[in-house]
Formats: sequence, C-alpha cells, structure tokens
Amino acid sequence: LVIYDAVGADSFPVAAGLLQRGYARVQVLEGGIYEWANRAWPLDGPGGVTGKVKLGDSRFAGLLKRQFRAP
Repeated sequence: LVIYDAVGADSFPVAAGLLQRGYARVQVLEGGIYEWANRAWPLDGPGGVTGKVKLGDSRFAGLLKRQFRAP
C-alpha cells in the first residue's frame, strides 16, 4: 500500500497504524501528491489520466506549481 497526502506529513501516522494492524508492505509517498505532480509524473483520477491535483489545505498551496493545480 502506498499512503499519501498533499505533502507527505500526515501520512506517517496512517502508515504506522496499518503496520501495527499487520499490513506488511506499507510505504509513504515521499513529498506527497504535490511533489509527484510537480515532477510531471502521471496521475490517474476519476476521469482518467490527468496532470492536475486539487489543492487541499491552503497553507500548502505554494508547494504545488500553478500549472499542476486543478480548478
């Protein structure tokens, strides 16, 4: 399982909880989905492949390049 959030910080407690529950292969996406998008790596969403990410917490908006922000 790969656990991710916007910037990666909140995923660690979730991953730790899954490991404690017996899941053996759990990883956190380092840098979060914003870092993934900023590198222009492919993203798959409900409408198919996309290059855009919706902004979550506005405190982290500056970490996602404008060209990768979903409306």
